[in-house]
Formats: sequence, C-alpha cells, structure tokens
Amino acid sequence: MRSFLNALTELGGDFPKYCLWLGLSMLVGTVALLTSGSWRDRIREYGQRGGILSILGDVSSGVLRTLVGLGIIAFLSAHLITESRRFSSQHGRVTEANLASVQRIWGYPHAQRELAVQHFVETTEETEESFTDDESGRKRTKKTKTKVRNQVEQNSIVGSDVSVKIRMNYRRKGSAYYTCFEDECQFRYDVQNVTEKPTEAEFRFPLPSSEGLFDSVKIMVDGRDLGPRLSYKSSRIGWTMPMQPGQKVQVEIGYRSRGMDYFYYQVPEPREIRNFRLRMELADVQDLNYPEGCMTPMKITKNGKGSVLEWHLDRAITTRGMGVALPSKPQPGYYVAQLLRESPLGLWLLMAMLVISRLYMGRRVELVPLALIGAAYYLFYALLSRLSDFGDPLFGFIAGFVIAFGLLALLVHELLTRWEPKSFATTSAIALFVFFTLVYPLIVILDGATGTLMTCVYVGLWCYVGALALRQRHESSALGVQSSGATGG
Repeated sequence: MRSFLNALTELGGDFPKYCLWLGLSMLVGTVALLTSGSWRDRIREYGQRGGILSILGDVSSGVLRTLVGLGIIAFLSAHLITESRRFSSQHGRVTEANLASVQRIWGYPHAQRELAVQHFVETTEETEESFTDDESGRKRTKKTKTKVRNQVEQNSIVGSDVSVKIRMNYRRKGSAYYTCFEDECQFRYDVQNVTEKPTEAEFRFPLPSSEGLFDSVKIMVDGRDLGPRLSYKSSRIGWTMPMQPGQKVQVEIGYRSRGMDYFYYQVPEPREIRNFRLRMELADVQDLNYPEGCMTPMKITKNGKGSVLEWHLDRAITTRGMGVALPSKPQPGYYVAQLLRESPLGLWLLMAMLVISRLYMGRRVELVPLALIGAAYYLFYALLSRLSDFGDPLFGFIAGFVIAFGLLALLVHELLTRWEPKSFATTSAIALFVFFTLVYPLIVILDGATGTLMTCVYVGLWCYVGALALRQRHESSALGVQSSGATGG
C-alpha cells in the first residue's frame, strides 16, 4: 500500500492521494449502506408499496451497486498501474547515469572518419624594407628571405578499402542491458601526389572517439611499420613524409576496439571518391537498421546468423556516412512489462463483458463474484510479475505465466461452479476469464501484430454481444408465443 501511495504522489503530488482516500471512504460508506439492515428493510418496504417510491428505491440501489462495482474496478486498475511502475523500475530501466558509466567503462559509439592527407610545399619569399640610416641620413634597402609553407590543394586518396568486423557483446548495468560491441577494423588507402611538385605530406587518422580502448594499433606505409614516427594528439594519429611528383604509397591502418550503439564510416569533406569499398561483417546480427543520415548498403548477404554489408563507390561525391545501428537486446522482464502496461485495459474489458453477459442472459449482476473475478485477474498479473524473476528471463516468464494462469483459472472455475452450478452464465464467465488471462496477454506481446489482433478481438467481442442479444430476443419471442397460446387456449 505504501508503494502504491508513493507512486500516486510521483504522478501528481498529494492531490491523487486525497482523491484516493475520498473514493475509498465513499466506497466503504456505500457498501455499509447497501449491507445495512435498515436500508434493505426500507427498500423492501418501498417495493411492497409500489408506485414511485418503489421505482426510486430500485434506481438508488442500482446506482449504489454500480458505484461500488466501478470503485472496485478502479481500485484494482490503480494497483495494476502501480505494479507496472514497480516492475519497470526494477527491470530493464535504462538511466542516464548507468549509460554514462557503461560508456566510460566500455566505449562510446564509433563514428570513424577517413584518413586526411594534406600536401605542403616550402618556398622562399624575398621582401624589401626601406629605412633611413641614422648616421648618414641616406635611405637604404634591406632584403629579407623567409621560408613559407603553402598548402597544395589536391585529392590525393585515389583508392580506399575498408574492412570492419563487429561482434555483439551486450553489457548489463543495473537492471538493464546496453548495446555494446567489439570491432576489428582494417583500412587500406592508396595515396598519390598528383601534382608536379615535391611535397611534404601530412597524414592525420582520426580515431572514432577520444576515450576508450584501441588495441593492436598498427600503421604501415608500403609495408613499413611507422610505430616510432607516429604522433598522438587528442583523438588522432599523425605522421609526415616527403612525396615526389606522381609518387603513390599504400597506407595500411588497423586496430581492435569496443563501442556502443552504432558504427559508421564517413568521408567528411566533399571530394571525388574513387575506387572505394567498405565491407562490414556482422557476426551475429540480421535485424538491420542504419544510423540517421547514413546511406544503405549496395549489397547485403546473409551469412549464417550474421550479415555482410558492402558499399562500392567510384567517382562519387557524398559526405553521407555508411554504417549500421546495432540492435538492442530485449530487456529483462520485457514481456512481463508489456503485459502489465496493458493489463488495466484488459480488466475493464473483462468486467464490461461479464456485466453485459449477465444482463443479456437475464441474470442479476452480483458484486461478490464480480469482485472476486476482478481480484483473480489482478492476482494473475501480480503473481506473474513476481514469479518471472526466478531463473532465466524467458524461462521465468513462461514458468510464471503457466503457474499463475493454472492456479487462478482453477480457483475461478471452482468459485463459479459452486456459486452458480450448471449454467450458461457460469460457463461464459469462466471462458471470458480464460480469454483475458491467456489469449489477451499473448496478443499483447506480439509486437508486430498486436494492433491487428486487438482489432480482431474487438470484432469478436462485438459478435459475442450481438449473439447474446439475438439469443435474448429469440427467448423473449418464444415466451411471447407461449403466453399467447396459453391465453388463446
């Protein structure tokens, strides 16, 4: 009860709690009034007198009974909402604090940009400066030679071959799983000085993030390891080398790392992309999605449990990324959380169908069995949420579902068959309870088809009510014919 009140306070402060206590007080008062001997004696007295007092007595009793029924359903619905909030807070809850912690421990999303190459030439510039000699008073000229380093604009990456291998490694923090992966990347670039001048080429290779682990880092030019000559600054690796006119070198870069959520490769500056190939192997991913703004692969191949994505470009101009958004893992208690979120709607539908069924069957709507069926519905979901914590998440869900359904369905069957044995009303009530604790939950957890199946459920319930209405009409017509025959005889 305390957690229930706390949840209400979180939703809207103290006002919902005051409304709850007011509603409970009215419910208790109404039940006390209906069960009091003086009230029942007075209603019985009005009924014997007949007339307007009898009608008013019946209407007031009906209104009070309806208020009690609605109060019971609302109370059970509020508890289902509270149970859903409790379960969601303890299962699969992704928080900003835990996400930041996982990123610091494991790694950040990988946004890998291509190698940047700039070419420079050094020239000598001569400047003249006029001044007046202090001693002679004559004007003199001073010549100064200065070395100037100028950038030579050129598109020197004439070929790229990128290979990325990704394997999922989901990590759990708190009550939730986070989308983490391990990657192994190999880059090969063909770089050429396409000018007619000797240049000093500056190579800058940006790492996907400034933090995280990058293991087995290796950079080679024409098969020669540049390890000792590399410079490291912030999130990039750099080196320089002279290049003769027309000289072409092959740069190979490799590393192993860890990241989260997505990996994409991008050519950040507009240029003509020539002889480009990106091959991405996903060892255990077939449910493909792509980061916003990325182009889809030119070729997709299924490979066992995984996929191979390929991009091929030649003489293309684009700054769009190429990559994949990795799928998230179903959170612990995912299915139970879905069921709990939809359970209040199921409760109201169940109660409505039970009342409509009895009204069309000409039966009195009794509050006690109605309240017990509603309580059994609530206990089914409450018991399921508790039992699902035992063992593996999927096994816990299945085992908890079977145990909770079997136990509550048996209890409801025993209650109703003893309360009103051998009647169509009892059979229909049991069938409705079974439907809303067995079929309805299975429909809810079928993500892709839930909307369509729920529409089918509404159509089926409409047909059920229509059949009850026709059944009542036929029975009334049959009784009318019998009465006419008896009168005529």
